Amino acid sequence: MSDADVSIDQIIGQLDLAKVSAELGEDPQEVRKAAYAAVPMLLGGMQANAQDPQKQVGLLGALDEHAQRDPASVDTSEGQKIATHLVGDPDQAVRTLGATGGTGAGADLVKKLLPYLAPIVLGVIAKKVGGKNAGALGTVLSSVLAGAASGTGAGTSRSTGGSVLTKIIEALFRKK
Repeated sequence: MSDADVSIDQIIGQLDLAKVSAELGEDPQEVRKAAYAAVPMLLGGMQANAQDPQKQVGLLGALDEHAQRDPASVDTSEGQKIATHLVGDPDQAVRTLGATGGTGAGADLVKKLLPYLAPIVLGVIAKKVGGKNAGALGTVLSSVLAGAASGTGAGTSRSTGGSVLTKIIEALFRKK
């Protein structure tokens, strides 16, 4: 993996699993499983925003703002706003996740995790992209999502059921 690569494992590794599990009253293993469903959803939303010229401007601004910010300093209400900007209606996003079989994670828990994970995803990608660089953004997102879909390399070291992730991303972000 090159310095430009980001893995889903790296992103989830920044989640304070014990703290979030305790706050949500959930089993840490279930939270981890839900995180592996939520992160590709957030990355797919980021990619969809990056491909829309109007939304790309806002996304690059948010990346620039979060490049030097500690994701842990973002509260969940701000995290919810970030998640909504990335995936749209969180209810619709998790319904789509459930409709495609998901990754075995509960849809309600995935939805609860979005505000915790959105700032982390934004912060990690911001640091890799290095500010307002649309070309680098596309490269990084494509690499992470390709790795997640295949269950290898840049995306994640664990098998995540690539066809399921591909279906989720396509269903959530297909152009209407």
